[in-house]
Amino acid sequence: MGSAATLGAVLLSAAQVGFNPPYVGSYGLSGSLDACLTGSKAALEKHGYLVVELLPLKSGDGIVIYGRHRELALGAAMECDPVRGRGSLAVAGPNDQEAFESFQQIRREQW
Repeated sequence: MGSAATLGAVLLSAAQVGFNPPYVGSYGLSGSLDACLTGSKAALEKHGYLVVELLPLKSGDGIVIYGRHRELALGAAMECDPVRGRGSLAVAGPNDQEAFESFQQIRREQW
């Protein structure tokens, strides 16, 4: 699954549970898969998320990390694809302000 498909899955999931459309971003990635995975998990956990699932990309070259916020009705997905040099982040929830703030907090982390 590539960035578009990953974020599309988050959009569909968000719509099915009544969330607002997610905040999304794609970023250049220069580190290893392990470094991205470690950084992504740390960023999610630092900002109140429980990592609930790790799924390999269909290409086998990367991974998607899914998280559920421990206190707020928020979900997040982070993608690590070092082969293509990209990462992505999506955050969604029914409260638009909480989702935006969470997206901004995670986005500022080094992952």
